[in-house]
Amino acid sequence: MLDPYVYPGTNILRNILGIQDRQTLDDAEADYVSLRLRELAENPLEGSYDVDHVAEMHKYIFLSK
Repeated sequence: MLDPYVYPGTNILRNILGIQDRQTLDDAEADYVSLRLRELAENPLEGSYDVDHVAEMHKYIFLSK
């Protein structure tokens, strides 16, 4: 059975950039996350560091605008 979450013939998760090469995807993800962490460090999200606040930080870092 084909896994609908990966590109056919690979173990690479489908992604919004359409990247199907592991190294290229790893590099793109690292660059993107580094940028988002810098933005978050410069402009912290207000909150009490509870579960909901951490979930919002995760969303900000890993999901595109």
